[in-house]
Amino acid sequence: MRKVLSVLLAACLSLAGLILLEVPLGAPLAHAANPSVRIDLDEVTPDSLDAKATVTVRGTITNTTGKPLKWLSVALWRSRYPIATPGDLQYLLSSPEGVPVGARLTNPDGGFVNLNSDAKPEFKAGEKAGFTLHATVEQLGLADGAPGAVHLLGVHVIGYPPDGDNQLLARSRFLMPWTPDQARKDSARVSPLVLLSSAPSLAMDGTFTDDHLAGELTGRLETLMEVAEKPGATILIDPALYDEVQRMSRGYRIGGTSPQEVAATDPRALAAADWLGRLDALRTSGRLYRTPFGNPNLTLAAAQKRGDIVHRSKVALPSTHSLASLPVAVWLADQGTLPRSVRTFLAPLAPSLWIEPGSRSAVYRAEGATLLTYQPAVTSGGPGPAPSESVPQRRGRLLSQMLIEGEPIILPVTSAAEAATVLQLPAWATSVPHTDLPRATGPFPEPRPVVPAPRSALLRDIDATWKRIQNWHDLIGTPATNASNQVVSRALNPAMGLPSARSWLAEATSSVPRASGHGVTLSIASSFVMSDRSTRLPVTITNSTDHPVRVKVVMTSDNPGRITIPETAPVTVPAGQSATVTFAPRATTNGVVGFSAQLVTEANRPLGPSKRFSVNATNFGQVGWIIIIASGVVLLGGTAIRIRQVQRERAAVGASRRSTAVEGPQTDNTSRPHP
Repeated sequence: MRKVLSVLLAACLSLAGLILLEVPLGAPLAHAANPSVRIDLDEVTPDSLDAKATVTVRGTITNTTGKPLKWLSVALWRSRYPIATPGDLQYLLSSPEGVPVGARLTNPDGGFVNLNSDAKPEFKAGEKAGFTLHATVEQLGLADGAPGAVHLLGVHVIGYPPDGDNQLLARSRFLMPWTPDQARKDSARVSPLVLLSSAPSLAMDGTFTDDHLAGELTGRLETLMEVAEKPGATILIDPALYDEVQRMSRGYRIGGTSPQEVAATDPRALAAADWLGRLDALRTSGRLYRTPFGNPNLTLAAAQKRGDIVHRSKVALPSTHSLASLPVAVWLADQGTLPRSVRTFLAPLAPSLWIEPGSRSAVYRAEGATLLTYQPAVTSGGPGPAPSESVPQRRGRLLSQMLIEGEPIILPVTSAAEAATVLQLPAWATSVPHTDLPRATGPFPEPRPVVPAPRSALLRDIDATWKRIQNWHDLIGTPATNASNQVVSRALNPAMGLPSARSWLAEATSSVPRASGHGVTLSIASSFVMSDRSTRLPVTITNSTDHPVRVKVVMTSDNPGRITIPETAPVTVPAGQSATVTFAPRATTNGVVGFSAQLVTEANRPLGPSKRFSVNATNFGQVGWIIIIASGVVLLGGTAIRIRQVQRERAAVGASRRSTAVEGPQTDNTSRPHP
C-alpha cells in the first residue's frame, strides 16, 4: 500500500508539472545514523554536462544491515549551486555528506525507481540489486549552467529499516563539470606518471611463490600499460618486475605446497611475453625510466638513515642488465618521514627524475635533474560518504579540479582505478609529457613531511636474511653475487604490507639453509711430536651434509712465544666426503704447548666447537748447539781482534818512549825522594 501511495503522489506531481520536488536533506525523511545500504557507482555518463545532455547513472546497492529492509527506492539528487573556485571545491570535498542541501528527483520515468513490489516487499540481508537512473539537464534544473562550472550530483536510497519509519538509508555523491569553452580546453592538460611495479613473487631458487602476476598482467598491469602507451605518459619500470615477467614468458614453476608447472605455451606465459614486448617497444620513446631494483621504499630508508638499503638497491642491478642504460627515477611516496636531507641521502642513486607528493602539480629543473610534484588525492575521488573511489567519482573530481584551477595536473597512476580514470578522460583533456609542462621558478622545494610507517620488524628480518645468505655462500665457497641484494630490495616494495613482506621474505629464501656448520666436523689427534722443522701434521675435515663446503682450520696457541701454527689453506670438501689437510708448527724452543683447532669459513666465521690438542717440540737441542757454536765463533773472533788492537797500542807507546831517551836527559817530576 505504501508503494502505491508513493507512485500516485509522484504521478500527481508530474501531472501538475512539478517533476522536481525540492526536498532538503533529512526533511521530511529522517536520516539513518549508520548507512544501511552500500552504494557502488559503476558508470556515470556523459563525462561533462551541456544543455542537451542526459545524465545516466548505473550502480549497485547492497543491504549491509544483516536484516531485511522494505520498500527501497533509489533517486537522483543534485545541488543547483555551482562550484567555481578552488577553495569552494576543497571545502566541498571535505564537507559532511549532508552538505549542501539539495533536491531529489521524484519522476518515476527514470530519476526515481522502486526496487520492491507488492509481490516482493522485502530487500533481504546481503541482497544486491542493480539500478539505472537518468534525467535530462533540464529535468535536473541545471540548464543555465556556465562552461567550466561544476555541480554536485548524487544518488539517494530511501526505505524502511526493520524497526523504523521511511527514511534516507544511504547516499552517494559525485562531481560533474560543464563542458569547458575553447579557452579552458586549451589549458586542460594532464601528465600521467605510470609506475609499473608489483609485489614480488620470484624466489631465490627460481620458482614463484604465487601466481598473482598472471592475474595482474591481464588486469591492473594491462590497464597501466594502456596508459603507458599514451603519448603523454611518463613510465617508470621496476627492473625486478621486468625480470619476473621475462621469466614467466619462458615458462615457469609455482612452488609451495601445490607445485605447478606453467609451460611457455600457456596463456599466462603468452600474456607475459605480449606485455614484455609492448614495454620493449616503448624504449625508444624517451619517456621510459627505471626505478631502483625492486622499487624499495626509499622514503623509509632515508628516514631510518639506512645507507646500506640504498647501496643494495643500486648494486642489485647488474651493469649488463637490459634496463641498466635507462635513466633512474626515484618516487618518494607517502610512506615515511621525508627529512630535509632526503635527496642528499639518496644522491648515490644518481636519479634524473625525482617524483614527490606536494601541495600542487609542478615541474622543477635544476642541477641536471627534474622534480615533479603531484597532489596525492587528485585522483582519489570523492566527496564522501564511502565508498567514494569509483572510476566515475575519480574522473569527476579530476576534471572538476582541472577546470577550476586552470593548470596542468600531474597524475600518479599506480592502480587499475587510476589507470581507468585516465583512459576515460574526454578528448578535450589532453595528455602531455612532463617535458611539455611549464617550469616552476625557484629551487627544488623542501620535501613534505609525512608520518613514518613502523617497519622495524621487517628491517630486522631483512638484515638477518641478508646475513644468512652471505653466510651460506661463504660456507659453500661461492660468491653471493646480487642474489642477497636483490631479494632484500624486493622485500621493501611498498606494494606489500608489513606482514606480507615478512612472510614473502621467509618463503622466497627458504631454499637457503642456515649456515650453522652442523654436519661438518674436525678430526685431529690429541697430541703430536715435532721432531724437526719440516714436520707436517694432519687434520681431517668430514662433510656429512648434502652440499659442498669450503673451510679452513685456525690453530690458536696457548704459548705463541714457544710454538705457533699458521692457519691452513681453504679446502673444498664435497658433500658426503672427507678431506685431509696438513699444518706445519713453528717452534723456537723445546717443550709441550696446547692448542685449540677451530673450523672456520673463508670469512673466518666459526663452525662447530673447537678441538684441543698439544704439540711437543723435541728438536730445539740440536738447534741450540748450533746457535751456541755460532755464537762462540763470533765471540772468539771478536776477542782475537781486540788482542791484536791492544798489542799494536802497546807497541806504539814503547816506541815513543825510546825516541824521547835519545834526544836528551829526562827530568824526574815524581815526588819520590832522590837517592
